Amino acid sequence: MQFSEFEVIKSNRPKSVEKCNFEELCYHFGQLGHATIPSKDQAKLFSLTEFKPNQPRTKENAVAVTGAILDIDAELSPEGLATLKASLKPYAYILYTTFSSTAEAYKLRLVMPLTKDVPSGRYSTDKIASRIGKLLNVEVDPCSDNAVQIYYMPSHDGSHPADHFIECKADGKAIDVDALPVLKGHRTSSRTASNSTPVESDYLEAEAVIATYFGGISPYFSEGLFWVYKSGSWSSIAVKTLQTSLVNEHYKQSKPLREVEAVINVLTVTCRKEFRPEPLAHLIGCANGTVDLMTGELSSDNPENNLQNKLSITFDPQAACEEWLKFLEATFRGDADQSAKILVLQQYMGYMLTQDTSFQKMLWLWGTGSNGKSVITSTMTSLLGVHNVSVIPLPALAGKFNVAEMSGKLANISDEVAAGAKLPDEIIKRVVAGGLISAERKGKDPFQFKATAKLVVSVNSLPRSKDTSHGWFRRLIVLRLNNRVEESQIDRNLSQKLANELPGILNWAIKGYQSLHASGGFCIPKSSEQALTAYKEKLSSVLSFANHCLIINRKEAVPVKKFRIERRDLYKAYVEHCDEIGATPKSQRVAYEEVMDLLNVQEYQRSNGGYYLPCMLRTAPEGDAQAPAPDGYETLHTLATEFVED
Repeated sequence: MQFSEFEVIKSNRPKSVEKCNFEELCYHFGQLGHATIPSKDQAKLFSLTEFKPNQPRTKENAVAVTGAILDIDAELSPEGLATLKASLKPYAYILYTTFSSTAEAYKLRLVMPLTKDVPSGRYSTDKIASRIGKLLNVEVDPCSDNAVQIYYMPSHDGSHPADHFIECKADGKAIDVDALPVLKGHRTSSRTASNSTPVESDYLEAEAVIATYFGGISPYFSEGLFWVYKSGSWSSIAVKTLQTSLVNEHYKQSKPLREVEAVINVLTVTCRKEFRPEPLAHLIGCANGTVDLMTGELSSDNPENNLQNKLSITFDPQAACEEWLKFLEATFRGDADQSAKILVLQQYMGYMLTQDTSFQKMLWLWGTGSNGKSVITSTMTSLLGVHNVSVIPLPALAGKFNVAEMSGKLANISDEVAAGAKLPDEIIKRVVAGGLISAERKGKDPFQFKATAKLVVSVNSLPRSKDTSHGWFRRLIVLRLNNRVEESQIDRNLSQKLANELPGILNWAIKGYQSLHASGGFCIPKSSEQALTAYKEKLSSVLSFANHCLIINRKEAVPVKKFRIERRDLYKAYVEHCDEIGATPKSQRVAYEEVMDLLNVQEYQRSNGGYYLPCMLRTAPEGDAQAPAPDGYETLHTLATEFVED
C-alpha cells in the first residue's frame, strides 16, 4: 500500500509518502489515536492513492488506488454500528469515528485493504467504494468513489473523548474488487468508443494475455518498462513496443486499439513493482543454462532466479584461455607485483559478472597509450555482452537522462576523462555503493533504480576530484599499466584470438569471483596502494603536508613542549609546503580542521589561551628527504612520490 500524508485539505502534494503493508498501517493508526484539536481543519489528511512522482494531486496524475477508504456519514445508531461490525467480521479493516461523531449518531471512516491495486480510473468509474458499501450493507458517501479524495486523520475536540474509538484488525480478508456486487442500474463491463479506461472484462483479458502471450509467467512493470522472462532472463520492453506487439502478433489486428490500451493499463497496475526484484546471489545466466559462480555448477534456467542479465557465452568448465594469460603476463611484465595485479583484475572481472555491489569498488586502468587498457576493456565488454554494458563517461553521470542508460547493467566502461572535467562525486559514490539513483527517460515519468553497474575507467592521467574524503578513496582501485607495446609488436589478430577464448576467460573470471569471496575483499597490489596514496596527495595539499611534514605524539597524555605546534606555526609551515609542491593553500581554518581530522588528534589549550596540536614538524638532516619519527611516535604512512604525475 502507498500511504500519503497531506498538511491541509487544499494540499496538492503530499508532505510524505511511505510504502507499507496493512498490518503496519493498523499499527500506525493504533499508535496515533485521535488528535485533540479545536477544529477538524487542523487535522492532517491522508490518501491511499498512488500518484505520479513529484506531480500534483489530480485525476490525470492518479495511477492506482492501493486501499479503499469509505466515508460513512449516515449517523449510525449504536445498533447500526453493531450491525456494521458484524458485517466486517471476516475482513481486515481500520474503523474510526470522525470529528463530529457522537455516541448516539456515529459518523465513521472505514479503511480496507484490497487484494490488488486498482487503476484510479476504474476505481472511480466502477464505484468500488460504493460497491464495498453494498457488500457491507451500509450507505457510503459518494465522495468515497473519488480516487483523488483525501481524508482527515482521526481527531476530536476533546469534549467527549469516550464517544470516539479506533478499531484495527489486520488478520482478516482483503477486498476482492472482482467479486463485489454490482450496483443497481450501474454497468461496469461496457466502454464508450473513445474510452480506454479498464473495465471488468479487461482484467480477464489481461489474465488471458499472461497465460498465452507471456506463457503463464507474469511480467512485471518497473521503471516505466515491462520486464518479460525469456530464454533464461528478465529483459525490458517499452510500453509502446509491447502494445504494438500485442496488436500485430497476439491479436492479429482483430482487437480495437483502445481495448489493447486498456489491457496494457491493467498490466501496468497489477504487475507493478517499485523496484526490480534482486537476482539470487552467485548466479549468472549463460547460453546453455544458469551457472552457480561459487560451485561452477550448471543448472536449468528458472524465472524465480530473477536474473536480468545473460551472457551470450556457452559455459564450458574445461575451456582454457592461454592467449589471454599470455597477454596479461606481457602487460604486467617487469612489475614487482605482477601476480598481484593479475589477481586483482581477475577478481574484478569476476565481480562484474553479477549485479552484486557489496564490495563497493570501481576500477581505474591507468597508463599511457598502447599499454593494454583497450584490450582489457574490450575483453570485459565481450565477456559481459554489449547488452549488459553502458559506456557513459564519468562526468556525464550527472545527467538524469544519461544515468538512466545504466539501469540494470553489469558494468559501465568508459574512456579517458577530459582534462578539467568535473566529476559528479556523489553520484559516482552512490553508483559504486549500489545506492538508489534518480533517473528519467525522455518523455517518461522520473523513476529510481538500484545501481548495479561496476564502474571501469580507462585513463591516461588520473582526473581531478573535489572530493578528498575517505568515502571517495576507499571506493577506488587504481591499476597501473606500465609497459608500452611498440607498433611492431602489436598482435593484429589478438582480438579474434581472445574472442575464441571467451568460454575460458569466463572460467578464469569465475575463479576470480571465488577468490574475491574467499578473501572477503579485493587483494590490492602494493603498487595500487602507492598510486592511490600519491593520488590522494595530488588532490589534497593538506594530506601531502601531514604525510611529509608532521610527526604525531600519542605517547603522553599531555604533550611535552617539544611535541606541540600552535595554529599559526602549523599554518605557516603548511603554506610553505604548498609553495614547494605548487599547490594553492586552503584557508587557515579549513587546513587546521583537516589536519585534526587526518591525524585524529584533539586540540589542546595553553594557560595563556593559545591552541596547539600534539605534533611537531619533521626537520630533515642534510641530504635526507625526511626526518624519521623518534621511537614511540608516529607519522602518517608516506609513500614514494614517483607515482605523482607532473
